Amino acid sequence: QEAKDEGDECFGVNNDGVTPTTDDAGLFDLIADEPSILATFSGHDHCNDFCCLHNGQHLCFGRHSSYGGYSCSGLAHEHGVRVIE
Repeated sequence: QEAKDEGDECFGVNNDGVTPTTDDAGLFDLIADEPSILATFSGHDHCNDFCCLHNGQHLCFGRHSSYGGYSCSGLAHEHGVRVIE
């Protein structure tokens, strides 16, 4: 949420809002200190499929990959997954 609020570079589909944790327990500091980590991916907000570059890290939502849970009317893409090569 902080990345979006601060106007960081973001791209993709954001149709579901963001449900952030109230305390990252130092996770983002650990990620920032590890140069081999280039991106972090999360899923839960089914209608989101976007990434933001925040403090040098790509923070990304994964696309809704299954047919369970809730659907998203007007979503600009089909169910799927993100492939990292």
